[in-house]
Amino acid sequence: SLLKLKSISLVAMALCAAEVGVCYGEDWQRISGDSEPNKIYYDADSFELNKEGVSIWIMVDFAASVMGVLSKKIHVQMNCENQTHILFRQELFEGEFGSGQPYITDMKSAQVSEAASNPAVSVVMNEVCQALP
Repeated sequence: SLLKLKSISLVAMALCAAEVGVCYGEDWQRISGDSEPNKIYYDADSFELNKEGVSIWIMVDFAASVMGVLSKKIHVQMNCENQTHILFRQELFEGEFGSGQPYITDMKSAQVSEAASNPAVSVVMNEVCQALP
């Protein structure tokens, strides 16, 4: 019945949220023209336009291991007008493309930083902000 299907869906969503924290499909887009040895991506499915700017997840695959870390995901709020960002969450991974053991840091006391201070944010900001109306 429809009620049973809705109940199953709600339970599945609750389990997903409890297990990974975020339940949405990921659509990682490689940034075009990226000349860095590190590969930079943004998750098009996480894009959220709000009054503070753009909230989005970014992933970096490092060309070489950095202290045992081969990739990282960061959740940022970008202000296109001021060219600044706030880092909300950082996830470091032992493997490529967000695989392997994760090390998660919530940035609860996040401060506003210049976009240029983070090369990955700067590259994604240039790409995403140009596409905004």
